[in-house]
Amino acid sequence: MPTTGAIIESVDENDVLTIYIKGALRFKAYADFKEAYQGVSKDYTFIVDLGEVEMVDSSGLGMLMTLREYAGGESANITLANCRPVIKSILISARFQDLFKMH
Repeated sequence: MPTTGAIIESVDENDVLTIYIKGALRFKAYADFKEAYQGVSKDYTFIVDLGEVEMVDSSGLGMLMTLREYAGGESANITLANCRPVIKSILISARFQDLFKMH
């Protein structure tokens, strides 16, 4: 098992980068998360698949915000996909529905 507590993989296909996260999205996963999108054009569509995320802490929320800034801030095209109810509740509490597309 990785020391980050998360397994992060990305798939780059037709100007869409999908980042799959499994486990806990917290500070220990920061380097792996950043590596998943580093070097990809800011003009890409980004999908962060949270379907297998067990928990998100404030550092994890910050990591999503860092991706948003990387991808162009307000003009970023990012979808947070497959959110489990408990994860979606955390994201909504943080008002992420105002910053990201969510489904």
